[in-house]
Amino acid sequence: MNTKIYNGVYNIIITNKTIDVAEVVNKYQLSKSYNIYKGDLNKIAFQIREHELKHDEIFSGNLIIDKLVDFDLKAMIHGLELTDNSIYVTNYQSVTHNHECLVNNNFLYCSSMVLWIMSQYSRNKYPLFHNLRRSRILLKRIGDYIK
Repeated sequence: MNTKIYNGVYNIIITNKTIDVAEVVNKYQLSKSYNIYKGDLNKIAFQIREHELKHDEIFSGNLIIDKLVDFDLKAMIHGLELTDNSIYVTNYQSVTHNHECLVNNNFLYCSSMVLWIMSQYSRNKYPLFHNLRRSRILLKRIGDYIK
């Protein structure tokens, strides 16, 4: 059994076809402690989970990028604590009227457990906000925790 669960490696998943991998590497000045994937979230999450099970380790975090935003990636990763029931987003709106609730999915940061749960959402027709809340995942704005 692995005594050190988290492996110190982060996954970056680019879901937008128009964003180039080199563009992400340059913008966020990435090093070798990042695995970069581009494509369908469901397939990539399956590959990540398969790796975790095979090697008896868990990745330290997962970034899902649909649009490039201006954040200090290293400060964000070291400043935000991931749990198995929360996700950091750039913005969300929770209002009285259910149909007006939404999550900005441009830039998401989550644990491997939340990534796996999120990857299964394509199986239903509900928006991301509703799926996250239905799974009791707490939404946290990145700006509220790190500037």
